[in-house]
Amino acid sequence: DDELTTTQQINEANRSSPDRDFVRTLYGSFVLKGPYGDHVCSAYWPERQPVNFFQRRYREASSGKEFFTVPILTAYFKPLLKGVRYLHRDCHVIHTDLILSNILFTMEDPKTLLLGSEKYVSENPAARKTLPDHEIYVSGSDFRLWVNRKVPTPVVSDFGNAVRGDQVRAITASSRMCIVRQKSALDSLGRIALIYGTLAHWYEA
Repeated sequence: DDELTTTQQINEANRSSPDRDFVRTLYGSFVLKGPYGDHVCSAYWPERQPVNFFQRRYREASSGKEFFTVPILTAYFKPLLKGVRYLHRDCHVIHTDLILSNILFTMEDPKTLLLGSEKYVSENPAARKTLPDHEIYVSGSDFRLWVNRKVPTPVVSDFGNAVRGDQVRAITASSRMCIVRQKSALDSLGRIALIYGTLAHWYEA
């Protein structure tokens, strides 16, 4: 599995780098045997919802207000770019798909939140679809309000489209350029392009 190989490569990279905190790392993996063959499952340290989910929920709860004003967005870009720098320099991995749904917020108190979530789910089972040989449950990503005021930081996740930087001679901008773009506040900052061999290129929209 290419994604598992990539995440294992990230796990084995420089563990002393402070930039590692901004990349989601693998906890472990296992093989699940099913009626249609083996399925490789990856387990990760828990995080909160993706940035795009958070934006939508904040907008709905605040009558259309935007969480990512220019000052907040600027502050969040710094740790995000540190995570990308760690992938490039220490892991030799190029993400190629850095969109808002692949950026997660850190979970400030995993033990408290997960225990609370476990109790809630046991009392309020998730919606599910029952098939002849198994059941499919609706995935939950909302752990409700933050349990403390610690500011969450962004972490880069989802390496399904990542490529090995040390095995690629050249990547064309048209095929490997990954642009992170969002309306309102993000557009006011211009566009960020993450290209092979370069951390970030800032240019006017």
